Amino acid sequence: MGLCVLPRATPQVEQPRPPATPASNGGGGPSAVFPVPPGMSDYSFKRVTGENPFKPEELEQTKLGLVKFLSSGVVAESDILIHLAVAAADTRFSVANAADMELKKISGSTAARLTPVAGVLLSGLLKLIAEEDATLKALAYSAAGKLGSRVPHLVNKDLVLLQTFFQALSQVGNTAPLDLPPPLLILRSSDGCCYCFQEEADVRLAVREALLNMVDAFGTPVEAGAKGEEESSHEVLMQALLASQVESEEPMARFVAVRYASTVFPATHVPSRYLLLLACGDSKDEVFTEALKSLYGSSKQKTPEGGSEEGPGSKMELPPFKEMACYLAEKSAARTQNTATRYTVGSHVLPYPPKTYAAMLNYLRLCLARSAGVPITFENAQFPGPHAPQTSRYLRSLYESEPGRGALQEYLTMVEQLLTANGTTVPLACLVEVVGSIPDLLAPKYLGKLAWFKVHIS
Repeated sequence: MGLCVLPRATPQVEQPRPPATPASNGGGGPSAVFPVPPGMSDYSFKRVTGENPFKPEELEQTKLGLVKFLSSGVVAESDILIHLAVAAADTRFSVANAADMELKKISGSTAARLTPVAGVLLSGLLKLIAEEDATLKALAYSAAGKLGSRVPHLVNKDLVLLQTFFQALSQVGNTAPLDLPPPLLILRSSDGCCYCFQEEADVRLAVREALLNMVDAFGTPVEAGAKGEEESSHEVLMQALLASQVESEEPMARFVAVRYASTVFPATHVPSRYLLLLACGDSKDEVFTEALKSLYGSSKQKTPEGGSEEGPGSKMELPPFKEMACYLAEKSAARTQNTATRYTVGSHVLPYPPKTYAAMLNYLRLCLARSAGVPITFENAQFPGPHAPQTSRYLRSLYESEPGRGALQEYLTMVEQLLTANGTTVPLACLVEVVGSIPDLLAPKYLGKLAWFKVHIS
């Protein structure tokens, strides 16, 4: 330890010698004395240096050798932790870097040790987040995210922390008027204290990293026996939070919301699939790419004919067609009535932009194929195909079991709505597949729309 504490340069101090006696030889001139550095006793200093202190270059090489020896495995990690911590603060970069690298290899925090103090650590980190120093806040955000990933129940028992982090990420990009102060975020820690803070633009990456680190914590059960109403309310609150962020003005917030929607909920969860479909029309490449990957994963593979279908052993999970179609129809009707969310194409009003709407219909087509027991083809396959009888049987049973306005009617309404406003191949292929599968049931409905059909086919 004495060698680790020893500074690189120790100045000499001349101290006068005592007067010479007749019995002694030599004069009473001054002698060179090296003062004891801070943190060392006179004994430890002399034991390390002897009579001649190290030259700076010699001391650097000696410290490097000491770090290598301590990290060689001869000494237990618990006995060298303090030595490496002191060496990591050395003024020479080579020594500090070597010690820091060895410190990072020591795992001194097990789950059993971390869990009892995790709440105290998080409370302290939230206090640091409330500070004004941007560098300190970034480090605190990063540490809070890693702590949440190590101790999931610390952050997933309620959504206050998650909501506050999302607010911090979203409000960074918003600039307040010059005569008004930027908005403050109020955060309540586990000890009941409230902290007000506002984020700067250079802290966004740290907040994003913290949210992404915590995503797996929310994919675990809230508590070891949580069921029923408590679990359901937690799920509803999470859906509402992600729904508010997936269409945020801040791209980072949208990206993180997509990651949460795909990780927290199963692949057959209808509301989360709806949020991912909303992100499929995002203007940012990283957002809609993440949404597509979350929806389809690695299930796509190219066929020799150039199309794409499910690979062997990678059967994609999809929600039931009836539930997905009814949910999308309900959300579409609500958005069409809202002037803030609806989209206008010429004289036609759509609930979503055409790109997003096409992604939803294409996903519904896959859900239809899965519910009918038909192998999924990701491209618009030629109709009729080899599995047309299976699709026909499923659609016929669905039509006959829903005499009123059921899932099939809602699906056809959405297809016609997009086809009328934006005549692309996706809605046309969906319409041809359904009508062609049960022509005896649906053809009479479209007899008066033959001219409309010809416009889109030509």
